[in-house]
Amino acid sequence: LTRLVEHVAFCSLGCANQGSRYKITSTFGRGSADRLRSILKSPLPATQTAKCALDLAELAEAIQEANEAMASIRPPGKEDSKSHKSPLERASDLTNDAVIMIERRVCIYSFDSCAR
Repeated sequence: LTRLVEHVAFCSLGCANQGSRYKITSTFGRGSADRLRSILKSPLPATQTAKCALDLAELAEAIQEANEAMASIRPPGKEDSKSHKSPLERASDLTNDAVIMIERRVCIYSFDSCAR
């Protein structure tokens, strides 16, 4: 699930926003020519970004629901420390961060459009 989320984040974002503490890892095209890699890592146009935002938000909601269900059936006394997260929790965090990055991009694109 984590690899799926990483792939979705890479395909929808290409790269992290400037100033972001997150790094979006390449999930394909690693061995390709530099020109192709730079195209793959570039942000999507505004219309495509908006389409990805809806799908990514749905994925984030589904993962969050699964994470909450998992937490409810965890045996008592098996509380994980804050430093150790389950793969589902990490996938949830990455998905939520990707949604926030996309929302920021949509805002930037909107401000750019209004400025013109």
